[in-house]
Amino acid sequence: MRDYFELECAIESWAEEKGILSKATPMKQAMKTQEELTELCNAILDDDKDEIKDAIGDIVVTLIIQAKMQGMTIEECLNAAYDVISKRTGQMINGQFVKDKPEEGKFIPNGVWDKADKITHEGFVYVKYNDLTI
Repeated sequence: MRDYFELECAIESWAEEKGILSKATPMKQAMKTQEELTELCNAILDDDKDEIKDAIGDIVVTLIIQAKMQGMTIEECLNAAYDVISKRTGQMINGQFVKDKPEEGKFIPNGVWDKADKITHEGFVYVKYNDLTI
């Protein structure tokens, strides 16, 4: 079994060889991650452990490539995320961890969604949260 660093390097090399890093766009790569996430949700609904493993692996691959496209590493991203979540407080509600206080600018009250700056890209709708005026 290969270690994580060896796998990350192999994935980056594979993405380079396939032209993904030179020709793909960050948005297309994000959409690929979303596609793989949908496959994970379906595998969870089907309780298909092999497909769950495959989907999680595919998601990580797409995220490694996205990080590389952004000039970052997954390790940097995980460290940044952990620095935030390690200080977070909240509680479990209906099977999901809910933060005690929403981060400023991230909570969308009722009615604001209709006024949000939405980006539609090949059938997906994205909201630019940083541009929301609440």
